[in-house]
Parts: sequence; C-alpha cells; structure tokens
Amino acid sequence: MASDWHLVLDPDGTVVASLGGAPAEWIDSRVIDRRDVPAELRNAALLITNHLVTAGLSAASRTLTLEGGQVVHLVALDAIPLRRRPTDLRVLLPHTLEVVKDQARAVDVSVRILFDSSVPQIVSVDAEKLAWVVVALAGNALRYVRSGSRLMPGGTITVHAAYDHATNEVVIEVKDDGPGIPSETLARLFRRTPSEQHRGGLGLALVQDILVAHGGGVEVRTSTDVFEHGTTIRLSLPTAVPRE
Repeated sequence: MASDWHLVLDPDGTVVASLGGAPAEWIDSRVIDRRDVPAELRNAALLITNHLVTAGLSAASRTLTLEGGQVVHLVALDAIPLRRRPTDLRVLLPHTLEVVKDQARAVDVSVRILFDSSVPQIVSVDAEKLAWVVVALAGNALRYVRSGSRLMPGGTITVHAAYDHATNEVVIEVKDDGPGIPSETLARLFRRTPSEQHRGGLGLALVQDILVAHGGGVEVRTSTDVFEHGTTIRLSLPTAVPRE
C-alpha cells in the first residue's frame, strides 16, 4: 500500500520539501508549471497558494485523492507557525524514521537511532515539523551513502539524540558516512535559490527555518577526506519543558 504524499510549498507554489515518495524531481520547481503533475494536484496547489497570499495567512493546507487513489497532503507556508506539545522523542523518532529504514533496507544501508540517557523524557516541540526535519535529513543522507552489494555492505546513517548541559538544549545529530560535502557546496547549502547542482537548497532552508522558529539552530560538520569522510547535521532545540 502506497504511503500518503506530503508536499510543502512556498507562497509561489514551489515545492520546498516532500515526504512519502512524492517524486524528488518536483522539489525546487513550481507544481503548477509542471506538465508531469496531475491537473487536479496543480489546481489544488494554485488554490491554496492563492488563498495563502490573498487571505494574509501564514499557512494553508488541503488534502486530495488523485484519480489513481494516491492521497496527497499539500501545505503552503509563508512563515513557520508552530504547534508545540509535550513530546517523547524516544517514541517520535523511531516511529518517524520507519519510512527511511524501509528505503534503506532495500539498498542494504543501516539506519541506527541512539538516545543518551540524559535526554529529557518530554520536550515541548512541534512534533510534526520536527518529524519532517529528521526524515528529510535522513532521507537526504540516504541519497549519498554507499549502497550495499553482494561483496560489501552499504553505508550507515545514525540519528543520535543527546542533552547538552552547557546550553540546556536537546541535540539531535543526523550522521552519515557518505562522501562529505565539498567546501564550495557547503557555502551555499542553506540558500533558497533553486538548483539541482548542490545538496541542500530550499529543503535545508526550510529545515533551518523550523529550528530557528523553535529557538534553536542547525550546524553542519563535514569531511571529504578519503578515510574519514561523512557529514553530521546537528539540530539544537531548547528544552522548553521545565525539569523537576
């Protein structure tokens, strides 16, 4: 059974992120301009983006079922509204990453989820947006790590949650042992200019926006060394739930 598609649009209808198997080539392009997008989906995208702009909203959404039965959830954002609620990361992250683990298993890539004992039991976050961030980063890493073969296992993606006592922040790191990000690409990683030539673009800009809206931030560490290559994206989140 196919999973639902989730598409995040900016106010002009450009796809900034996708989940659930929606075509990756749609990212960084306007839905309404693509001829390979079903007409009912193009019309829905036009309606919600127009409503977003004309009504002065920060977000608008719509769910539709395409002719073939595919369910599509569209969200258009002009800003990043948050709906915080008490959330257990030990439940959220494993559940969220199941879709990535399934995809990774198909190419013999390992996905590990680790929690330090110091991670607070409950944090106050927008669970849906944080889930999207982690899946987007892990899914992006999956594009770059080595796929397995009969002679050699594939690469590894690790999602590690910890607590930073110095800053009173929960830290989630998404690590991969891929080839690393060249310095010239790293310099433009969070730019919003659409491009098929570099890792990042509008999707990572949205990741950064979501973390900043939470009062946190994003840091990227990477190495292209032949023996010590890989990338770590570090997400920091203030612990908004008081500790006893």
